[in-house]
Amino acid sequence: MKGKALVAVLAVVFLAATLPGQIFAQAPDTVVVPYMIDGNPLGAINKFILGDTTATGERVNPNRVYKLERGKIYFFDATMEVYFDLKLIADDDDPNNPTPPPILARGILPDGSSPGTLIKLMSGNGYFKNLYFHAVRPDEQPPGWTTCVQLRADSARYVFENCVFDSWGGTAVRNYANWTKTYIYDCEFRNMIHPTGWFGGSCYLSNPVPTDTIVMINNTEFNCGSYLYVPNREINRYSRIEHNTVFTTHVNVFYAPYVSNVTYANNILYSVCTMGQRDVEIEGGWFDWDGEISGIVSIDTIPPDIASREGITEADRRVWFLNNEYFWPQKVKDFWASADTLTPPVWINDRTKAMLNDKEHWPNFKVEGNIEADPGFNDEMMTVVDSLLKYCRLLRTGQQQDYRHYYDPDHDLFHVQWPLPEDLTYSNTALMTAGTDGLPLGDLNWYPDKKAEWVTSVKQDPKQSHILPKNYTLSQNYPNPFNPITTIYYRVSKKEHVKLGIYNMRGQLVKMLVDKDVPAGLHSVKWDGTDESGLRVSSGVYIYRMEAGNFKASRHMIFLK
Repeated sequence: MKGKALVAVLAVVFLAATLPGQIFAQAPDTVVVPYMIDGNPLGAINKFILGDTTATGERVNPNRVYKLERGKIYFFDATMEVYFDLKLIADDDDPNNPTPPPILARGILPDGSSPGTLIKLMSGNGYFKNLYFHAVRPDEQPPGWTTCVQLRADSARYVFENCVFDSWGGTAVRNYANWTKTYIYDCEFRNMIHPTGWFGGSCYLSNPVPTDTIVMINNTEFNCGSYLYVPNREINRYSRIEHNTVFTTHVNVFYAPYVSNVTYANNILYSVCTMGQRDVEIEGGWFDWDGEISGIVSIDTIPPDIASREGITEADRRVWFLNNEYFWPQKVKDFWASADTLTPPVWINDRTKAMLNDKEHWPNFKVEGNIEADPGFNDEMMTVVDSLLKYCRLLRTGQQQDYRHYYDPDHDLFHVQWPLPEDLTYSNTALMTAGTDGLPLGDLNWYPDKKAEWVTSVKQDPKQSHILPKNYTLSQNYPNPFNPITTIYYRVSKKEHVKLGIYNMRGQLVKMLVDKDVPAGLHSVKWDGTDESGLRVSSGVYIYRMEAGNFKASRHMIFLK
């Protein structure tokens, strides 16, 4: 499954890699963004980043990486409209001294207002890592229809890695542009709820515009209102939704009727669409469409105008739901039953079942290995379900006004508890090996040892296994595709001299990353997409090759700008 998708991506990028590429004239550098200017924290981040220009208005360095400091708060005084590549990062956390990520927050202006959106990416690409995007203000005013980051540049590439999105009442990541590529890894979306809006609190939501790629891997959606993944009612050429944990939503978790090539695999989907549906809502297409009951697995035929534009037939489409877990606890079922007029959501609705059963027209639809089973979350997490049901009852009866449905053990909505207080490990041991990869279902960040196993797993060629030393491995880099930084893990079974280098498709050395003796064990090295002179390489496919004693191995990676 993964191999086929990667081969398709490699084939496309290989063509680009063999063409002359542009190398940036300026090497990347990193600057630390101050959290206050002239003693004032309000808007310091806006002033510093937007003001980082020459006297004639050009960016000082178009390849600049902006670093924020862990433990600091960066207050926005207005929406930051960005017309350049924006790379915004922080250092990795120190497990021996955990420190909250830098918090990007909505400042309070003199008139009492706050920006409803933090960042609009108007042109250029975006890369965000190790950040905490907070929608709640210091005065604990709950947000309304707020959006954290808006994607507005056609054909741009956006990466969100190891970020937290907290309490955004509208959407965390909202796409308005055509043919974007969006990659979301290792993020948590928490308490994303609109006080009274049923469909508020989505993670990734696109307007009905065509999208190229959406990849969401090892993320958690915790105590949120609505969608994890929405390419909307337009074409999406490729998606991979894998190893995500969704713990409660009150409406749909997916809204993706016209996907053409997508894999949903190894996800946990717990108590989604908890609101249930009245007949008028089903008939009116509130949750699904065409009078269908909301289903987790819900797809539809691509409209003729879109299919013609894309040159695609229904037989070309590939939609796979593999080894996902779904479950609604009894207290949620009791809520639906007590209301009499509510219809529960379903795993697969009737329209989709008919498509799955018609192999002549949809030969590449596959729904296999999925499990309806209780993961067995701890008692503290189940109190969140109680709070969700109270919220749903109040919404259903029109009484919801002041009730705050947030998980907040210290009762201070603005204060960030770090590490985060929620715990979505589970007790159902059957799910611990139920993935297509033999690993636990859901976000593997809840199981760090298994996450490391997933990242470093290598399938050796059985024809070569008799000549390769045992316990020597070269992992697939992660993330892949990547920009601007990727990590390569490798293992040696004894002290060895290791050489690990990056090569272009012509076999020429681009950069030597490791050339030294290393002790036995697991090691990692990062590559930032630069050559030996520090210049950024062009987009394309690269080979990384490792030599250690008699062990030799190589793999491909994709660098995208």
